[in-house]
Amino acid sequence: RRVTFLDAAIPAALGGYLLPWEAGVTRRLTQSTCHDEYIPSGNAHYSFDFSTRGVLWEIYASRGGRVWLWKDDVPTCMEYTCSDTQPLGNYIVIKDETSNPVTYQLYLHLAQNSIPDELKVKGLLIPQGRFLGNVDNTGQSWGHHLHFQVQVPLYGENYYWGRAVDITFDDVDINGGRPRV
Repeated sequence: RRVTFLDAAIPAALGGYLLPWEAGVTRRLTQSTCHDEYIPSGNAHYSFDFSTRGVLWEIYASRGGRVWLWKDDVPTCMEYTCSDTQPLGNYIVIKDETSNPVTYQLYLHLAQNSIPDELKVKGLLIPQGRFLGNVDNTGQSWGHHLHFQVQVPLYGENYYWGRAVDITFDDVDINGGRPRV
């Protein structure tokens, strides 16, 4: 893998994150640093897929920030209707200006209309642990799961899909705070 300017600008994993669900609950990690197989650009190298098979579940802000973007009008994907031609699904993006560089937390595959209306305000301050919505199976998804990544923008900050950066979770006690498949 070639080292890019972006890689050089982020010397170490960013910390201060919590798993994006209620403390004490266990979720299955279905993918972590192996997203390159499906997204060969490497943009999702440090992303995570968390699942509880067939169950919608609540997610919370992994770290504080400000609402940047959201989408929640994509209906649940039934197993036989999923395809790569569908939109990516529902999401909320939280901008964290306290990190260096500035990062964006992407919470993807949320349930249709599950993001509370009061959160649909660009720039709204979101504290760590704030309820964001429910995980579902929307867009390019083949099962209920949360695709979570912390990213830096690639195509200007108005584009919601950036390059994932390495992070650590304060509530993960293995691999230096990094869940891995």
